Amino acid sequence: MLTLSALILMLLVFATLTVQFQLRFNTSSELTNNQTRIRTWWVIYFVCIPAFYLGSYALTLLAYALIYWAAFEFSRLCDVRINITRVLFLTLGIIVYNIIIDSFINQAHLFFILPMLVLGISLMFSASVNTRIVVMLVFFISSILSIQLISQMSDKLGYDSGLVLLFLFFITAANDIFQYLCGKLFGKKQLSPNLSPNKTIEGALGGIFITGLIFAFILPYVISVTWAVALFIGFFVSVLGISGDLSFSYFKRLAGAKDSGSSIPGHGGLLDRIDSLTLTAPGFGLCLSLVS
Repeated sequence: MLTLSALILMLLVFATLTVQFQLRFNTSSELTNNQTRIRTWWVIYFVCIPAFYLGSYALTLLAYALIYWAAFEFSRLCDVRINITRVLFLTLGIIVYNIIIDSFINQAHLFFILPMLVLGISLMFSASVNTRIVVMLVFFISSILSIQLISQMSDKLGYDSGLVLLFLFFITAANDIFQYLCGKLFGKKQLSPNLSPNKTIEGALGGIFITGLIFAFILPYVISVTWAVALFIGFFVSVLGISGDLSFSYFKRLAGAKDSGSSIPGHGGLLDRIDSLTLTAPGFGLCLSLVS
């Protein structure tokens, strides 16, 4: 895990120096925003890395914090007032779902499929605001707690759970960055003009291809898989990352909002930052449960 941590650190240093150099000659709003984004990535790095090293309790605390934060942002998007009853309802849901996971951990693949099914149902069928909020709370709980379940599974299988999750977080962020860069360099045709005008087909394909290659090169050193299987998992996880991004763009469009919030400088809100992770986490966990 130390090697991957150091690699991410070097990439952050490189990105910081590159943007600082560019800003000496061009102070465009895009570059200024990129500078803010990178500064936020430094904060994310120093918050998440200790959790991966500290183990299950720290990861559980991180997962719980993300669920409450995500639920709060989504409730604001839907203009729903937060009260003690709703907070207790969410807390009860987290506790019950955790108990179920612990009791049926041998059927882990079912828990990884659940968030994808819940999101699919929410997208396919229109419903009242209250119903949609309940459905999305189920999604947040089942999706984000996939992080905790991946940690438990990794320990059970004899893998370094911190390394497995660090790789998942790194590749999810990298997938977004590769799509952005490929889109900037080669993008011509919009992928989904109504949901995400800046996304292009070329950017998506480039991101999927590069992410797959990184999986093929690195994943066999993280878990016991062949490079061919790792390549397939990379393609699958990358597609899920794009799907998660577009899904939340759809919900934001319904709410008439560009971003889910402003709590993460340069990124918008938490949901703008973890939209891909909400599907890459259960997708990666599903692959882990099937190949191990």
